[in-house]
Amino acid sequence: MKMLLLLLACFPALARADFAWSYKCGQDSVCQRVPLADTNGEYIPLPKCRLVCKAGGTLWPFPTGEVRIGSEVVSVNVGDFSIEAARTTRLQEAVAVFKNHFKSFTAPGEAQVKVQFQISDESSDLSLATDESYRLWIQTHNGNSIVVITALTFQVRGVRVLPELDAPAHSGNGYQWGEEEGLGKLAVCVNRDPWEKYCVEPPCGQMNLANPNLYDVVEDIYRDMLDTFTGSAFHIGGDEVNFNCWNTTKEVTDYMDGKNIPRTEEGFMELWNEYQEEALARFKKANGGKLKDMILWTSHMTEPEFLHYLDPSIYTVQYWESSTNKQLPNLVKKGFQVIMSNYDDLYLDCGFGAWVGEGNNWCSPYKGWQKIYMNDPKKYLAAQGVTDPALWSKIVGGETAMWTEQAGDQNAMTKIFPRSYALAERYWSDPATGMCNREPYNR
Repeated sequence: MKMLLLLLACFPALARADFAWSYKCGQDSVCQRVPLADTNGEYIPLPKCRLVCKAGGTLWPFPTGEVRIGSEVVSVNVGDFSIEAARTTRLQEAVAVFKNHFKSFTAPGEAQVKVQFQISDESSDLSLATDESYRLWIQTHNGNSIVVITALTFQVRGVRVLPELDAPAHSGNGYQWGEEEGLGKLAVCVNRDPWEKYCVEPPCGQMNLANPNLYDVVEDIYRDMLDTFTGSAFHIGGDEVNFNCWNTTKEVTDYMDGKNIPRTEEGFMELWNEYQEEALARFKKANGGKLKDMILWTSHMTEPEFLHYLDPSIYTVQYWESSTNKQLPNLVKKGFQVIMSNYDDLYLDCGFGAWVGEGNNWCSPYKGWQKIYMNDPKKYLAAQGVTDPALWSKIVGGETAMWTEQAGDQNAMTKIFPRSYALAERYWSDPATGMCNREPYNR
């Protein structure tokens, strides 16, 4: 589809220019429009120039490591395109999809192409530790090409839906049935006003940590979600807990008083950690005695003075604070793996009108693809004194966030794409030159 759009964009220009212009690889390996005479009268269209102008051509994401590319461009015979060593049904199905797309978007040619796969593991497992790198080798002789793809793993689309049960905050509506079933209040502060006192945004609601029946319900929810979602990771939430909600709920304060837990910041952290430990035990029970890659948001609990409540061998932290926040270097120094979602680069809902209150929303301005492309955790860590590559490696990936207070099926996709493509390349290839080198413009 991407190539089709490029070709369609070129055709009107060809008609108007009547082949007076061509394209030539210029400085910084960027294709430039030049008079036809500068290419010895040969018309070179822009897509063809891009294929050979820079090592890596039009590949996306941009390849890492050593890349060598020749200057010869061949036209492929779609009917003589063979793929060998597709052993599993999954790989055969993926190959069939590729060939159908290839036929749809490729003009007839003459060259024969043979593709060979050398894949060590064709299983469907995909985790935070999965190595998805590959090597691409192409050799052309007498106009015919052999393509060899070598990889440790293979994923049909490389996509898994990762479930999240956000808790103990953001847990109001949906839990009200507890009293009718004789389980007591499962959530407190539900829809309470003025909302600014009891939650970050309406409608309010937090789990009732004084109710022991809560944990049976949480375990059942975990079990249902585990039956529905596969994969090696699970997100347990943990963001935006409001202590004033619990502090103004008599059932919770009586529970704390009975256990001699002070109604201070440290006391509410102790209460929260009690939930965290029990919820983790219930998840393990629901999952047959095993944990997964457990992910949680940055929060009060990930601040330096409370980080001791969390075990870096269990938890991966999804970091949504700003790129300059002190939590980021502290997390990697303490051994936590980190997924970057810093709001000053990666929140896709920023730059629009506030949905509560006046003016623009809290994380404005809008985050363009250029800013997202320049999201470089190494740079942010180095700016705060972390220059050890071993600590940089604690950043295991990144995620753009599209919160949907003001998004739905009519506009969500246009807010997510194409900006998220920029992040995909940043975390796959980690280009040193950034978007100012015009590499992304070429692709």
